[in-house]
Amino acid sequence: MPRFEPSPLADASPEEIKKAIDKLDPPPNEKAKIIRLEDYRKQKEAANVTELSEEDLEEIPNGELELSEADLEEVPEEEEFALSEDDLEEMPGGIHKAELHAIESKEGKWRFKIGAASEASPAHPDRNEDAYYYSAKRGIQFVADGMGGVPAGDHASAAAAEQLTRMQVESMAPVTKKVYEADMNTPLTKEEVETATGDILQRMNDAVERLGQENETVQAKARESFKEQLGQDFNPSKESHKKVMDILLKQIGCTASLSKVWRNTEGKEQMTIGQVGDSRIYRLRKGNLERLTREDSHVQVLIDEGIKDKNGEPVLDDADVTREIDKKDIIALAEKRKELAPLVMKLVRNPNQYVTLDSFRNMITQGIGLQKIMKEQFGTEFKPRIKTVELEDGDLVLTVSDGVGDNLTDAEIQTILVQNENDPLKAAKELQTMATERAIRGKDGNARAKMDDVTAIVTAYKKA
Repeated sequence: MPRFEPSPLADASPEEIKKAIDKLDPPPNEKAKIIRLEDYRKQKEAANVTELSEEDLEEIPNGELELSEADLEEVPEEEEFALSEDDLEEMPGGIHKAELHAIESKEGKWRFKIGAASEASPAHPDRNEDAYYYSAKRGIQFVADGMGGVPAGDHASAAAAEQLTRMQVESMAPVTKKVYEADMNTPLTKEEVETATGDILQRMNDAVERLGQENETVQAKARESFKEQLGQDFNPSKESHKKVMDILLKQIGCTASLSKVWRNTEGKEQMTIGQVGDSRIYRLRKGNLERLTREDSHVQVLIDEGIKDKNGEPVLDDADVTREIDKKDIIALAEKRKELAPLVMKLVRNPNQYVTLDSFRNMITQGIGLQKIMKEQFGTEFKPRIKTVELEDGDLVLTVSDGVGDNLTDAEIQTILVQNENDPLKAAKELQTMATERAIRGKDGNARAKMDDVTAIVTAYKKA
C-alpha cells in the first residue's frame, strides 16, 4: 500500500498532530500478522476461476468483465461495475476476496485474451484496497490501490474505478464521453484521447475527495481511526480535533494506472496511458519487458536526481531495496524538489545516518484524491502523467498494483510473462501467488517482501 504523508508541522495542536502522524507511520512489521505459507496455499486451492468464451460474450452485449462474479450476476445486461454510495456501504471498496477472471474476445482485426487476479493482503484478508476495471469492448484496463491513515482506501479505489463505467462516462465532457464510450474500432485522435484521459483522472480525484465530506461510512471510519490513534473520541467543537480529522480525511486516496486502446485515423492501434501514484503498466514485446509508467514516488525523484548510495554508486533503479543513502544527501535535494518534504520529515525522526530504499519506497508524491492536501501542505500540483504508445501484434500488457511491483523485481515479472505469454490468466495468477507467498515468508526470505494487496491484469493482443 502506498503512502502520502501530510506535514506534522501544522500550525495548531502540534503535539496531537505529531502523535497522530507517528501512529499513522508504524514500523514496517508492527501490524503484520503471523501467517503460515501452508495455510495460504490451502486457501489458494479453493479459488474460483471465471472463464468466458466468445459464446459467453454474445450473451453479455458489451463484451465486458469487471470486478466480481456477483457483479455480473446482479447486472447481467450491462456487465458494468457501477457502485453507488449505498453499494459502498454494503460492500466497502469493491473487491474484497481472492478472485480470478479470464476473457477471450475479438474486436475488429484484434483477437485478445485477458487474465485478471486480485487478492487481499493476508494481513487483512477481509479488505482488499485494490480495485480493478477492464472493458474488452472499449479497450480499457485500470488498477487502483487505496491508501490513507483511515482504513478507507477500499472506498477510494472503488470510487475511482466507478468513474470508468458507462453510467458515469455518460455525464462527462463531450470529448471524454466520446473517447471512453468508443469501442476499439472507432477512429480517434491522440489529442482527443490524451485530453479525455486527463479529464477522467481529474474526475477520479474529485470523486475521491468528496468521500470524506459526503460518505457517512468513511466519516465513521475516520472517527474510529481518530479514537484509536489519539485515545479519545473526536469532538467537533475542538479546533485541534477538527484539524487532525481534516488531515485524516484528506489522506484518503488511491493510485491510478489507466490504459485505453484505440485506433487512429490511419488505422493503427495505439494505447494511451494515464498514471498517478506507484501502480504500474508494463509491455512485453518480443520477450523484452518495458515499464511504460514512471512512478510518482520519492524513490523515483531520487533516481531522477542522480542520488548516490553510501558507496558512491548512482541509484539507477529500485531492484536492490537494501541500498543505503546518506540522509544529508536527500535533505539537500529537498531544497530543489519540494515534493520530498514529507520524506525529509520522516528522515528527521530517524536517528540513523543512512536509510535504505526499503524504508521509504512506499511513499508517493501524488495520488488520486490528494490534490487539495498536496497544494495546501507542500505547494505541489496534481499532474497526471499521460503518454501514448503504439500497440503491435503479439504485445502483452500488464497492469499491477504495488503489491506485485514491490514484492517482485522486473526480471522476475519478465520471466513469468515470457513463460506464460499465451495464457494471460496463468500469468496473472502466478504473479499474484509469487508476490503473496514472498510477502508471507517475510524479509528473512527476501528483502523485497512486503504485506500488501495484490492485483495483476494481463492482456495478450494478437491480430486475428
